[in-house]
Amino acid sequence: MAREGAARGEGPASRLSRIVVATAIAAVPLASCTSSPRLQGPPPVVELRLAEFEAIEGFQEIRSRQGETIWIAPEAAVDLDDFSTAIIRRQGEDDFLLLNVKAGSRIRLDALTLAHLEKPVAFMIDGEAVYVPELKTSISRQVPVRIGARGITLEEAQRILDAVADLRQFGAKRAASAPLTAPGAAPAGSPTPRP
Repeated sequence: MAREGAARGEGPASRLSRIVVATAIAAVPLASCTSSPRLQGPPPVVELRLAEFEAIEGFQEIRSRQGETIWIAPEAAVDLDDFSTAIIRRQGEDDFLLLNVKAGSRIRLDALTLAHLEKPVAFMIDGEAVYVPELKTSISRQVPVRIGARGITLEEAQRILDAVADLRQFGAKRAASAPLTAPGAAPAGSPTPRP
């Protein structure tokens, strides 16, 4: 390395600064790693389901967060385990949670959504249809979810970001190790209150 720097006419200080910069760049991914999960408690149940605005046999009738009556498919097209990474990006005037689909799930998702164009899909969090857009194109690599008044909250987006990161770093063990409790119930292992 000393010969390379000398051949370019660099002095020792210049070579040292290149080493410091290279070390700092290499350390950034390590600094962003955590040894404990980001989420406290169980991860959210995240699903994308095909939906309809009219009754379809086998589909379940529900109300979306926006108050629309929709019918959702009995099975999810993709769920939390199908996402490899997630980021928040501004597109135009709106913010979106962009969920990148794992390679093994892309063909199935593309086929399902291609056959469902100009129809709604329901993005579900913990059983609630929180975002119901109409498909204008098939989805294969990335599921965009609007953040804001007509979509999910920023807190929900952050919770999903953390869940995807935890699954990526800790795998299925993380989800399996989280204690499941019913809403309003005391966490597992906590003392039972006496009347």
